[in-house]
Amino acid sequence: MADGWIASPSLTHEEAHSQADFYRGRCATYGKRPTAIALRRDIYVGESSADAQAVLQQALSKGYRGIPAEALIAGSIDEVAAQFRVLGELGYTDIIVRHLTNDQLKVLGSLERLGKVRAALG
Repeated sequence: MADGWIASPSLTHEEAHSQADFYRGRCATYGKRPTAIALRRDIYVGESSADAQAVLQQALSKGYRGIPAEALIAGSIDEVAAQFRVLGELGYTDIIVRHLTNDQLKVLGSLERLGKVRAALG
């Protein structure tokens, strides 16, 4: 138990920071070393920043799953990589992704670009 943890996709940046710290603190209290601190984020890696913002705004216009806009990630390859780096700095070891759109062609393109995000992160 307590070898890994998956944070809620609706956590804002501040909540994600607080929850990761709390989890690590609980692990320390019980002498456990977590192997994974994961966070799910709903994302879209656009062909450009403008493309990504258009997909994000379309999702938000429909009240996207009740998840706050701050908890969603949409941007170019470099912008998404930068946001993932910030989550890494908070102590998250893994990001589980779900796409902001159901448009199959957009999802396939985003997945391809997500591979470039991963490469950019090393």
